[in-house]
Amino acid sequence: AFPLLQQKAFDLFSKQLVVHVGLSGMATTVTLEKCGHNVGYRGLDNCHFCPGSECCIEGGPECIDSIIDMDAVCKRVSALGLDVTVTISEDAGRYEVERERER
Repeated sequence: AFPLLQQKAFDLFSKQLVVHVGLSGMATTVTLEKCGHNVGYRGLDNCHFCPGSECCIEGGPECIDSIIDMDAVCKRVSALGLDVTVTISEDAGRYEVERERER
């Protein structure tokens, strides 16, 4: 599932902008991630997939930093007075790794 989705996303959107929205039953805030990791994926995802190389994109950079000023976004959203807490993270983690820790 992921390899097909990965290819379709890049084909459709020409790599101009990718927004990933993750969901977690443990989350109590909206967390804006400053970077995304490419390496360290060791466990299976919900579709029972894990890349053999433990990388999302083989040969890609270890980390991709967002060009969006997440601190400014956080401040602007917080200033709106909505009933939501927005936080910043510099470690998006790896879903599969977190799942392995729970086992």
